[in-house]
Amino acid sequence: MSKSDNSKLFELIKTLSKSEKKHFTVYSKRNWPGKRILILDLFKEIDLQQEYDEERILSKIPDLKASQLSNLKSRLYHQILECLSLLASDNVEMKIRSSIESGFVLYQKGLYLQSLEQLGKGKKLATNFDKLQLLQEITEFEKKIESRHITVSHGQRAEELIALGKNVHHQLAAENAWADMALRMYDFYLKVGHSKNKEEYEQVKVFFEKHVPIDYSNPSFFTSVYKNQSYLLYHYIRQDFSTCYKYGRTWVELFWEEPQFQNSEPELYLKGCHNLLSVLYYCNDLTRFTTFYELMESYIDRNKKSWNLSMQLNAFIYHSIAQLNHYFLQGKFTQGTSIVDQMLSEIEKFGHKINLNRKMVYWYKFGCMYFGAGEHRKCIKFLNKIINTKTSEFKEDLQCFARVLNLISHYELYGNDGLEYQISSTYRFLLKMQDLNEVQKAILRFLRNTSFTSRNNLVEHFSKLKDTLEGLSENKFESRPFLYLDLISWLESKLTNAPIEEVIRRKVG
Repeated sequence: MSKSDNSKLFELIKTLSKSEKKHFTVYSKRNWPGKRILILDLFKEIDLQQEYDEERILSKIPDLKASQLSNLKSRLYHQILECLSLLASDNVEMKIRSSIESGFVLYQKGLYLQSLEQLGKGKKLATNFDKLQLLQEITEFEKKIESRHITVSHGQRAEELIALGKNVHHQLAAENAWADMALRMYDFYLKVGHSKNKEEYEQVKVFFEKHVPIDYSNPSFFTSVYKNQSYLLYHYIRQDFSTCYKYGRTWVELFWEEPQFQNSEPELYLKGCHNLLSVLYYCNDLTRFTTFYELMESYIDRNKKSWNLSMQLNAFIYHSIAQLNHYFLQGKFTQGTSIVDQMLSEIEKFGHKINLNRKMVYWYKFGCMYFGAGEHRKCIKFLNKIINTKTSEFKEDLQCFARVLNLISHYELYGNDGLEYQISSTYRFLLKMQDLNEVQKAILRFLRNTSFTSRNNLVEHFSKLKDTLEGLSENKFESRPFLYLDLISWLESKLTNAPIEEVIRRKVG
């Protein structure tokens, strides 16, 4: 195995749950009863390591020669995959593929009717769960058997297969077209983010209209999901969140109408819930947010014990982000800080499986939580983690807004001391990022103008800044900063001498 292959084996073993490790041990002993199994010794030794150490492996397993190690690691990797595939036999796609494989084996034995019987079982599952690609494969296999061998099928069998084949081909083309569209829109969002001006607003419209597929009749379940996902992303980029809600809700309701997909496609269902909650958060709609948040939370609680590591990771991410946003919408910042340490522990547990971009989102939200609670030192600590990170390809927005919030936190904590340098540094960074919008300019002007103003004489400056920001919030091309920080509530808190939490709770009613 190469160095990268060593890493793959190590990573695979580290993802295994206790029950999966136990199953692999039993699986290995069953295949080689009564023997000392080197491959199992290797598995156990790697499992004990915190970092892959080949010299330690050879010293701990004396019967293992260095010349054997590469082949043994390769065998171990593939046997773990075989073992995991047996554990995943309850998965719908695995069941369908098992029927196809059984049908192929029976076909090779000349048992054509038995082969068709196995294919029929897979066909029923593929139809019920909209697995069109597998349904197409089964249909083509059935056509092959019927056209080459005498099966004593009824007279309409040929026409039924031909009609089914055409219908599946038509539906699969539609599904693939909308899946491609959803991928295009997501890629567009990662590269561009929200529209910052009229030019970008029109750019996404042209892009969408150029690639949008034609509407197909009788769409499959997944075609409908991908279509709603595409439209949601389109309006999300254009910051039309009320229209986003329509497509996000339809996405989730598709799973309510056909609940079998909640079990077979939990990741796609949770992603829909996550997107819907994100839209409701930006709409500042606490009532509907709470309703859908509780529904998602209940779904996760009912199913999380049966999920694999990948699903548990996604469930943690979607639930924790929604939990933080729920505190923000309610203005419960002090209460929200009580869960930060627990979330940090979970993030640490998942380790590198949570990528840097996602971690930066958490750091920013933790910073905002402490800012709202008036704990500015802790706010700055999390913001500095973002600021001191090399700019991530898709999180430049967070780099920019972390610096703006950092400025305000320094202002709250230290007053005018050292603020001039902070302002200049932030200004240079925003210019470099080409992200200096009117909101940021207004904040920088405010901080500069008040650098030598007594705190007792700040009311007029706070009031002017609030009026300016309220005007900018009505402009969709200047409102993006308000998605990251409720600056107007901060200013109201300064003018009324009330905590931000109280200001937001008054707005919520």
